[in-house]
Amino acid sequence: MNDSRENNAMDAPEAQQSRGLLLLDSQLNVRYINPTAADILHTSTEQASQKNISELIPTLNLTLAQSSLTCAQNDHSSYTQSVLQSRAPYHLELHSIPTGSAQNIIVASLDKETPHPTPDNHLAHAAPLNTTLALALSQMLELNQQLNMRLQHSNRQVLQSEKMAGIGQLAAGVAHEINNPLGFVFSNIKTLSNYITSLFKIIDIAAIECQSEALQNSMTELEYDYIKTDLTELLEESEEGLQRVKKIIVSLKDFSHIDEETFAPADLHKCIETTLSVAQNEIKYKAEIIRELGELPLVDCIASQINQVIMNITVNAAHAIEEFGTINIRTGTQDHKAWIEIEDNGEGIPEHIISRIFEPFYTTKPIGKGTGLGLSLSQTIIEKHNGLLEVESTPGSGTKFKIWLPIKQV
Repeated sequence: MNDSRENNAMDAPEAQQSRGLLLLDSQLNVRYINPTAADILHTSTEQASQKNISELIPTLNLTLAQSSLTCAQNDHSSYTQSVLQSRAPYHLELHSIPTGSAQNIIVASLDKETPHPTPDNHLAHAAPLNTTLALALSQMLELNQQLNMRLQHSNRQVLQSEKMAGIGQLAAGVAHEINNPLGFVFSNIKTLSNYITSLFKIIDIAAIECQSEALQNSMTELEYDYIKTDLTELLEESEEGLQRVKKIIVSLKDFSHIDEETFAPADLHKCIETTLSVAQNEIKYKAEIIRELGELPLVDCIASQINQVIMNITVNAAHAIEEFGTINIRTGTQDHKAWIEIEDNGEGIPEHIISRIFEPFYTTKPIGKGTGLGLSLSQTIIEKHNGLLEVESTPGSGTKFKIWLPIKQV
């Protein structure tokens, strides 16, 4: 008994080598072809891929084959035909194999050695074998497609990460170079402000002590009182502008640390403010930011990556607003998790595409306006943080994204 099973197992590969096998979809398009089948059909595996089997076998009675293979889900059906060609005749068998999915898989078997087998006996022997092969090949192809998609996604994310790292290094360098002259300009403005205040005091004393008509006329003609008031305001505005530039530089330096890979306690409110400073030019013309910030503890995260997520979602929110609207940013905690909610009153996302927005390369923006990686990368970052990224949208009313992050990484 055991010897017999072993011999059958040894013989099986030889039998398979003499048989051509193809895996077809429900439309009889080739998804897989083995070398033996390619040889019988006088083609190559590359040329046969994705072709319809009727293109490879012109004498196939396609109408009869399709009608024979039309059956209910989870039912077997088959079609057989002898193919007479000048080079070498062969026997064709098509078996519709249920897989549990909406579409059955069709296995094509080409046999040169048994051109005229007894259909019932041959099918009884071939059906279990082809079923196993069909399921195995189907699983292999599906796995291969998934791996290819993951590889493509990973490659794009690596490229995006490298791009962001390069931009981050450049931004950090530019911020550092700007920060140096900014420091002494700010210092000089403060000193100039003090000097001008002293000069005004001297002029005021001179105007009182020196009753010179020429001096009084010049002060009136040159609008001394206006200059004194306006110059003071100009210096104050200049100091305020330099403070804003300094804040942007600091935010840019914080935001640009995108090559960090270490989890550390971080202030999510600081992440939000840093990101809003950097993205201000993208947002200020499209929306008013309304902050509804709750109490948050320090959260274990890679702050620069969370900055990137907030940036992607907030800029997308601004782009979704047609004229001018609002973006509400809320924060809070629940069940040992911190959350950030970003809600806009823009156009919203149609129901038929909301399930695709996290797919790599999927974008509804015009060509050149988006890569389709922002939300995909954001979801990957949040998953890396053992968190969750949720979305709710009502077309015409707006969209709400909610970021959940564990307060402590385990």
